[in-house]
Amino acid sequence: MNAIHSEQVTDHLTRVVTVKLEPGARYVVDNLLIGAGDTIAVGMRSIELKVTRSRKQGDSTIEQTVVETHSLPAMRYASPKALRYLVQAGQELEPGEVSILEYEVEDSFLNRVEKTIRRMTKHSSSLHVMGAIPDGKLQKAIAHYANSVDPDRVCFLFDDTVFGSAKDGFLITDSGFYYNNGARRLALRFREIDTIRVEPAAVKTGEKAADRSQLIVTNSDGEITVGDDWPGVPLADFESLLNLVIHAREIGQTKEVDGYVIVEDMPEPVRAAYLGLLVWLTYHNDGQIDERELSELQVLMTQLDCGPELRHQIRSYISAPSNLDPATLVKEMFAQTPSGSELALAGSLIKDAVRMVRSISKESALEQPGLRQLASLLNIDDQQIAFIEDACIQDEKIMAGELSDSQIMTTAKVMAAKASAVGVPIAAVYLSGSVTGLSAAGVTSGLASLGLGGILGFSSMVSGIGVALILGVGIYKGVRWLAGGKERDKASRRELMLQEVLRIHQKAISNLAEDVAFFGRRMVDLTTDVEKNKLLIGKLSRELSMFADAITRLRSKETGLESELKTELEKRAA
Repeated sequence: MNAIHSEQVTDHLTRVVTVKLEPGARYVVDNLLIGAGDTIAVGMRSIELKVTRSRKQGDSTIEQTVVETHSLPAMRYASPKALRYLVQAGQELEPGEVSILEYEVEDSFLNRVEKTIRRMTKHSSSLHVMGAIPDGKLQKAIAHYANSVDPDRVCFLFDDTVFGSAKDGFLITDSGFYYNNGARRLALRFREIDTIRVEPAAVKTGEKAADRSQLIVTNSDGEITVGDDWPGVPLADFESLLNLVIHAREIGQTKEVDGYVIVEDMPEPVRAAYLGLLVWLTYHNDGQIDERELSELQVLMTQLDCGPELRHQIRSYISAPSNLDPATLVKEMFAQTPSGSELALAGSLIKDAVRMVRSISKESALEQPGLRQLASLLNIDDQQIAFIEDACIQDEKIMAGELSDSQIMTTAKVMAAKASAVGVPIAAVYLSGSVTGLSAAGVTSGLASLGLGGILGFSSMVSGIGVALILGVGIYKGVRWLAGGKERDKASRRELMLQEVLRIHQKAISNLAEDVAFFGRRMVDLTTDVEKNKLLIGKLSRELSMFADAITRLRSKETGLESELKTELEKRAA
């Protein structure tokens, strides 16, 4: 067996395999079974030991030697590589915990900081790592001191409570460090750290200055001070952690956000490319954009709070859709997307692509070549497309009042499980609002009017569970508003949804009217020389007609929504 060597291996990425040898026997290394650079996995044989045990038989001592093979224990790493054995053939080992093999894990943010975080925690059983964090603890910690965090982004959770409530302690994502313990609370964004330093702390009379220190973190907002008396945060280890974080940031392992930035709060170039891709899709499917597709685009632009300049840019896309290149638009979109939001934004875009397809056809999204091409550019696979389409269908049923409260709750649980299985954040389906016309920001203000606004810490970075809840298709433990309750509460929810959709449609009609006026002014300009501008006038006339038809379609939907809302109000009054 060749020796295993390693060169310039980062210590933070190395791990050690140990074996536990029981007392009462003699252990000698017989064979080393893993080669240099081998990828190691659970159950792989790592070492053979000659184990000699003695027993008395009368006046004699009988020795019996057998060969024991030790296999690798369970590990969460994707592709760990063997580096070197820490023992050698023929070596006798003492009973107890023995380190036998050093290996290297893949370079990621989580793996890079793991060893330092384990040193920080006094009780290893209280530290939980991504993939094995108890859901109850995770939800309580997020609700108590990190309510803008997406649960799927939590790398570590340290529960520093006696009875396991997880309300005190810390959680770490690849974007930030969140801490709570009594009167002390900290939310530290990794991308905002400028410098860190440790210095002597001010002390009370009678204390020795040398015995106290503090860590100072500077960022654009000033200074953050962490004292050496913060439970669960040993100062030396915390300084090491932040130095590691700064290095991880330099090599691109940290993200800007660890929650969800709703699409309407994304930079304008992101929204322009997002909507441009949907214009490309609607044109690609059948070589035209009709009033049905235009009305859906207009409602979506209203949900995304597009101002006149952005709407003008989208009109230019609609006027020349054949010039759009989806690969270029995807690149432009992700160039300014806050890092950490890419997957959610891709899922949201496919949801709106499904929405556009379903505005003219109820055929499966998987049967649409343009949608499949777009999904491929976004690295969204068929299973994920099918899940997103199913979420859209359920959303339509909820808005139509086809599902009872119990059915909504059951559906929400099933959808959450499916989302996890296919690797799509459930919130991604609602990042731009719902396919039925609910805007994310509008519904949060509606919930606030019902006295629920502060319960999830709503902001532009809404937690995944928060987005699902506010759109009426998710669950949040402890909130009864969605879980049944009084008939009055049920009516309030239905009214809230109808009022928000109606508001969006009314604003979309107003925006379309502005667009029609724009075309009217352009037409007047062109008619000063009809012969010269004949082709442009013809093109503009067709566009004007399409926009006018879209207004008619939206006004018809507005009338229907008003009728539904009136019926809902009458039910509540009865």
